[in-house]
Amino acid sequence: MNLVGVLLWPLGWALAALVTQGILDFMTDPSFEYIDPTSTLPDLQKTIGVAVVGFWIIFSTVAAPVIIQNVMAHGIQPGGALLAAASAVFSRPPPRLRALPRPLPAPAFLPSPLARRA
Repeated sequence: MNLVGVLLWPLGWALAALVTQGILDFMTDPSFEYIDPTSTLPDLQKTIGVAVVGFWIIFSTVAAPVIIQNVMAHGIQPGGALLAAASAVFSRPPPRLRALPRPLPAPAFLPSPLARRA
């Protein structure tokens, strides 16, 4: 079954390409421009679309073969695996910012640059 799973990796990429095509169709939908041609909504739509397509292409290139392999080798459901992988990415808390270390005081034998000279 492992060999069959590897042979079906292009099927995972084809399914991911269908989602990519749907996102690209949404990005190029001109229906927002008919309401108000001077609106910035189409620009926002395209900006968000580019970000989503970029994330989806990177994610699906790696995730699609892994999911297809697990479906063939272990019999798991592909939708559940995709949702589990996506929720694992988005459920992590953001990293904590640490305070910057304080600078070391100047040695006593060096004059301070702020000291007044007489």
